[in-house]
Amino acid sequence: MYELSDECDPDLDLFWDAFPIDSSKARMAPSEVAVNFNDMLEDIVKDGFYHWDGSLTTPPCTEGVSWNLMKQRLKVCQRQVSRLQEALGNSQQGVTVNNRVVQPLYQRVVVGTTTISKAPQYKAATYFLAPLVLVLAFSLAALLYRGLSSNDAQAEANSTTRGDIPLPAANDNSRPDVVVKD
Repeated sequence: MYELSDECDPDLDLFWDAFPIDSSKARMAPSEVAVNFNDMLEDIVKDGFYHWDGSLTTPPCTEGVSWNLMKQRLKVCQRQVSRLQEALGNSQQGVTVNNRVVQPLYQRVVVGTTTISKAPQYKAATYFLAPLVLVLAFSLAALLYRGLSSNDAQAEANSTTRGDIPLPAANDNSRPDVVVKD
């Protein structure tokens, strides 16, 4: 989860040079920057995370997505948010968000970990990289969504409301059903 700040996230800046602003220019290319995801994730994972099975946040909102939400909030600056918003608008027919309204929990279980006091025996990137990238993108998009005042964007986000899991808003003190595992 991100919160808007005057500070930019230096880890996100590692990816922006290769991040396509226009979907017509998107291509698979090796990165010129070596990124150590274990180092990047080590401090984030130690504060714990939430896990649940949910769905995509954009149509067709397909089920079967494994979500991991880190408990620690990171900082993101307006420049980084604007860059993501521009790229989303260019790649999603003008829709500058990739999330939708909070969905009912139904029978899903949200599992929360406690603080991890020592490094796990496995490489964190092995288990958390793909879900973390999804969570980071989702978190940035959620931040963008909350900041939008356009009713058209709100209507677009509200038009697909099937199957996702609710997440508390940053200022929401209510909590989902959480199962804590040690």
